[in-house]
Amino acid sequence: MRSSGEAWLDIFGLPSLGEMNMKDLTRMRRVTLSEASIQDGIQTIEEQGHYFEQVEYVSRSGKPFWADVSVRLFKHNGITYHLVVNDKIDRLKESEMQVARNKQRLSALLEHASMGILETDNNAEIIDINLSALKLFGYEKHEVLHRKIELLIPQRFHGRHVEHRTHYLDHPKNRPMGLGMDLFAVKKNGEEFPVEVSLTKYTMDDQPYVIAFISDISIRKKNELEIKKLNDELEETVEVRTRELKNAIQQLEASREELYKLLEREKELSELKSRFVSMASHEFRTPLSTVLSSAYLLEQYNTGEDAARQQKHLKRIVSSVSILTDTLTDT
Repeated sequence: MRSSGEAWLDIFGLPSLGEMNMKDLTRMRRVTLSEASIQDGIQTIEEQGHYFEQVEYVSRSGKPFWADVSVRLFKHNGITYHLVVNDKIDRLKESEMQVARNKQRLSALLEHASMGILETDNNAEIIDINLSALKLFGYEKHEVLHRKIELLIPQRFHGRHVEHRTHYLDHPKNRPMGLGMDLFAVKKNGEEFPVEVSLTKYTMDDQPYVIAFISDISIRKKNELEIKKLNDELEETVEVRTRELKNAIQQLEASREELYKLLEREKELSELKSRFVSMASHEFRTPLSTVLSSAYLLEQYNTGEDAARQQKHLKRIVSSVSILTDTLTDT
């Protein structure tokens, strides 16, 4: 290297330029370039006259830093020179700090969320858990970190859960809360409780990670049982009332049938009465006429010589009354 600015020496931590050549510069990359990559870069410079990239270097003191590197080719008096400019990227560090701050805010948000949240690695070991989840399960953070997720699942489900989580990692998909499954978790004191769990998977550095969002649904399940109990009681009451209504309808039908029979009987009696009145009217008419006419004639016979005639009409009256009496007796 022919010359450089003081800033060049500062960023690489060199006391003098004599301690560096282009091969040294290449070796100071954090990721070493292959010979083929070096040749590609040289070819690009020769064809286009310039070359640009962002490179992460490691200074002589071992401190890494990023730089914008631009290489330009020029010739002077028949000699080819390469102008190399390294611009230390302070804004990249600022961006990294901003990312770190954002991550810190996100961590605080997750840490203090009202829902239980935990994260597992590809070995199903818990690598992070928030305060709500710790409170939910009754653990201290150091008691669960790097423990298998089955720590938080009832013993009787362990075998099945290992199969499920292995299948999930092989065929990952986001799973919403519930999904029609009854899930149970277990606290540190051994108490089991119903939960809803939502899962999501992401990959970082080619390693899968799973985030679980956990909600205690004990109160909701209790309310559901109470509602079911009330529904059962209501159904039972409706069934009892239905039976009572059916019995009442049957009794009403029986009463209607009985009433119908009584009406039919009343109709028959009415018809009998009508026939009796008709018959009585016919049977009574002739004797009554006889009685009436005989009585009238008796009124006309006032002399002694009419005694025989009176006697005759009296007999007719007695006979007619006897006929009426017999008729009434027969009915």
